[in-house]
Amino acid sequence: MKKILLVAMPLLLMSFTAQAYEMGLTGGVVTTALDESNSKPELDGKAGYQLGVLGFIDVVEDSFFRTGAIVSNRKFDADLTATVSLDAELMSLEVPITYLMMFSDYAGLFGGLKLGLNLSDKCSVSDASFKCDMDPESIFYAANVGGHFRFVPDFGIEVEYNLGLSDMAKDYKLKNSLGVGIFYLF
Repeated sequence: MKKILLVAMPLLLMSFTAQAYEMGLTGGVVTTALDESNSKPELDGKAGYQLGVLGFIDVVEDSFFRTGAIVSNRKFDADLTATVSLDAELMSLEVPITYLMMFSDYAGLFGGLKLGLNLSDKCSVSDASFKCDMDPESIFYAANVGGHFRFVPDFGIEVEYNLGLSDMAKDYKLKNSLGVGIFYLF
């Protein structure tokens, strides 16, 4: 909780001094790959979803501080044996802390960090004799880079790549994730 407050304080201060800003809604799909230890089964990432809000605060001309709050649902599955399968889900609240540089009115690149707070996990196994536990870490983080493309001034897509810098669950390091989403600014 202390880490989230430390991140939130500068964001609040910057928002008071900002000259202009834009807010928007976003939604899309996300896939995730995990590195596992030898003691855990190998999980394959499936398509999940993400929904949230984005904020863009002017820094200098054509440059923005990009942040928001995004709820992500990440899904995984594994074959434990030839007849036993495992399905798992992690739900998290993620905050991008990135810098967006627009190269034209309709295209830009962003980069920075993405902080995540795991909210819940679900795990099910097709055979009750197998144990199912994800044991998620409370906080995880990743390096975040992507492209921001506007088709019209208030509507577009973002494509982002996250390189994991921490564990997402016990014995599962966040390797990388790829997300594609649409946004609408208001």
